[in-house]
Amino acid sequence: MSLALFLLGMAVVLGGEGPSSGRVTKMWISAEIAEDGSARITEVIDYDFAWSESSGIYVDLPGLFLDQEAARISTTEDGAPVRPKLTTDGWRTRIHLGDPDDIGIHRYRIRYTLKDVVHDGKLDWIAIGNAWKIDRDNVEIHVVAPYDLTGTRCVQNAAPSFRKSCTAEEPEPGHLVVTLDRLEAGRGVALYASGTQAGPASEAAAPAPPSGAADGDELVNSALTGLLAMGVALCSALLVVRLLRHVGRDRLATDEPGPAVLTPTTSPPEGLSPAQGGPLVTGRVGIWHQAAWLLSAAIAGHIVLEAGEEYTTVRRGTAGDTPADPVTETVLDAMFAGREEFILGVHDWNFGRGWRVLGEQLADWQRTSGLWDPAGEHRSRTARRIGIATAPLGLAIATLGSVLNAHMNSAGWPVVVAGAVAAGTGLALWLRGWELRTRTARGKALWLQAESFRRFLADWEPPSTDEQSDDGQWPPYPLWALALVIVPPHRWTAMHRHGPVAAVGVLAPMVVPGPSTAAS
Repeated sequence: MSLALFLLGMAVVLGGEGPSSGRVTKMWISAEIAEDGSARITEVIDYDFAWSESSGIYVDLPGLFLDQEAARISTTEDGAPVRPKLTTDGWRTRIHLGDPDDIGIHRYRIRYTLKDVVHDGKLDWIAIGNAWKIDRDNVEIHVVAPYDLTGTRCVQNAAPSFRKSCTAEEPEPGHLVVTLDRLEAGRGVALYASGTQAGPASEAAAPAPPSGAADGDELVNSALTGLLAMGVALCSALLVVRLLRHVGRDRLATDEPGPAVLTPTTSPPEGLSPAQGGPLVTGRVGIWHQAAWLLSAAIAGHIVLEAGEEYTTVRRGTAGDTPADPVTETVLDAMFAGREEFILGVHDWNFGRGWRVLGEQLADWQRTSGLWDPAGEHRSRTARRIGIATAPLGLAIATLGSVLNAHMNSAGWPVVVAGAVAAGTGLALWLRGWELRTRTARGKALWLQAESFRRFLADWEPPSTDEQSDDGQWPPYPLWALALVIVPPHRWTAMHRHGPVAAVGVLAPMVVPGPSTAAS
């Protein structure tokens, strides 16, 4: 489940990745044309750096040379004056504002003077260059002249030559306004008009630029969105697992008030092998139960385990008076595949196939043993099917919500949360639907015995050699401890560290009669 939650978080993070270099939430530009044809330009740029590292912003001004005194360049950041960094390549000036510490939304205002914006009685002004690599939202351009402007034309220019027209409104004589909801990356805006000093006088007032700090919502941090989705999904999954355990728990009838009390016992449940008692307690077949089955086969003489210095060799045994049952024959035939022996702990395709067959056989026993209620099995299958359908659907919904967040859609957060809840619920139903299995009356009785024995084993430690029985063996406690997945004492830590296959070699000398463990 941890991996699934991690994948959910990564999908949400990737879905919420906005522009890598930030975004412009507002661009406001005005040109106040003087009698001599020059213009005092004011640019206000609201730039959202989001949560990524930045180096500030760069604004290229064609036609403005590095003559700060003549251009009278002034800049502010969030309303406070700042000193810009200026460079030039001979035909334009580049203004650098901001620093690597800038995150979130900042408002930059740049003021400068351009010569010959009006030349020979014609307005020819590139209000916005086409070198921007990101889209710009809420673009507003103003031109104010001391005379009427006629023959106006607005063009969105783009490299290399693709252009399209835009609308320049004239709310009053001598005042042009261009508004664009979005200006795509690689596009600029140029304004053209005819207007001479001999034309009618204009009393249009220059509009006031936006002031102070930037307003508007910041880009959502996709990493935080991913963490939120993982947290919501985890909480949802834990709640559903708790509910599944409550619905699927066995009800025990007792004559005494209150819950039943289990007393640890030294005897394993009657009629069950360790490989069967383990799934009865844990609720499902696991690899430790398969390891217990393999050791039981060695005890019965169906296989012979020879412990070497590094690996354990497995040979087909002759059980003597105890013939192998069909399940044992099927599993061992798959593991040996006509061979006389194989080695545990190294990659072996045939052993792997037999190991899978063993897991399937134990699962078949669990379904047909009569220890589990068919109604509970039906509920478990239904829950898993619902989970398989719901988990990927929730993942898709959460990712969609993250995409909406990246586009500043107000529905983003609710969609992310709803998707995370669905994904967590689906994962819990899918991976823990087996919790809905319930035991029959006989299954409950055997479970009580197995659980009481498990509690005894939780405090049991392997005795010394002097305490072994006459045949040199301990009681079958290690084998049952393996099947019941008991956290072992310090003498067993290597067994759990190296997995169930290695556990067979570690426990073989404890539980298998001496002749089967002769050193190779």
